[in-house]
Amino acid sequence: MLFRSMIGGIFLAVIFSIAITKPLDELTKAAKAVGSGNLGYEISINSNDEIGQLASSFNKMSKDVEKRTNEIKKINSEMSILQEISIASGSTMDLKELLVSVTSCFNIFKPVSKSAIFIINGDRMILSNPKVYPESFVNAHKSDRKSVV
Repeated sequence: MLFRSMIGGIFLAVIFSIAITKPLDELTKAAKAVGSGNLGYEISINSNDEIGQLASSFNKMSKDVEKRTNEIKKINSEMSILQEISIASGSTMDLKELLVSVTSCFNIFKPVSKSAIFIINGDRMILSNPKVYPESFVNAHKSDRKSVV
């Protein structure tokens, strides 16, 4: 009888050990994945106990880190554009050259087929350099209240 109790106790200890170590192994794997750059890595949550709460907190942290990292990347991109604009603005005193340089800076970081800068002066919207744009583009931006020159 004592032998059966011991076998039963050992069996329960092994089951309990697996139940604790498996989720902890998953958390370890997830922490390594996030540490390696997989910032959105999530753990499947199978319980509401302390381990499940820890996994839920880990998932929230992982999403928050990914969100913050994306925000930082966006800000860095914007700062790079501003730096290029600053360099361009220091290289010329001619307004038209400056506006063309600024427009090209945007195209470096956010490739687009065309871009334009409009100067708003009171009730007028003036296209910065209409000579470099097709006539159809210039005409499309004319209106009764705002004129393009």
